[in-house]
Amino acid sequence: MNSNALPADIENVLRTLESLARTQYQRDAAWAVRCALTYGMLDTRRIDWLANMDNKVGNVQLPRECVEPNIHSLRAAIDAAMEIRHD
Repeated sequence: MNSNALPADIENVLRTLESLARTQYQRDAAWAVRCALTYGMLDTRRIDWLANMDNKVGNVQLPRECVEPNIHSLRAAIDAAMEIRHD
């Protein structure tokens, strides 16, 4: 499977949605849904790759105070870092 491809079940739903679109507004909305889902899937794959404990290539640098209490989850550590005030 292409690493940028959506899973077959989601692709089938999107094709159905696109085939039912009659107005330009509906076609534009279907395209927006496709783009949002594709972007979300790619983002999920990126974060999963970074979070994989066996990953020896990629790394993320976050403040220690965000990582130590969230060692169980890269996403939780990122969320904690995003909450830090940057004033």
